[in-house]
Amino acid sequence: MIPAPEPDPQSPTWPFVLQFAKHMEAKLAKNRHKGDRSGWLKDSSKALFERLEDETMELEDELYISYGTVESITSECADVANFAMMVADRVSTDTHNV
Repeated sequence: MIPAPEPDPQSPTWPFVLQFAKHMEAKLAKNRHKGDRSGWLKDSSKALFERLEDETMELEDELYISYGTVESITSECADVANFAMMVADRVSTDTHNV
């Protein structure tokens, strides 16, 4: 993965980014038995993107059909963010970038 710029701890948005990153990590930890990073690197970026689309539909369901709780919506948002992160990570390791 390409190096990220250093976060600015003085940024007014930093506490919210950090709080959400903790939700992302909690979801990854819950699914660590599936292989963690080595697991998602076995998938193609296309397959990961398809999972991202699935997670986006689950988020849409929580927001507009099930009218989920703050917790369930945040959980789905973390899934979407994690799959977006996996796509970015996978693409960075793929010589063809697809």
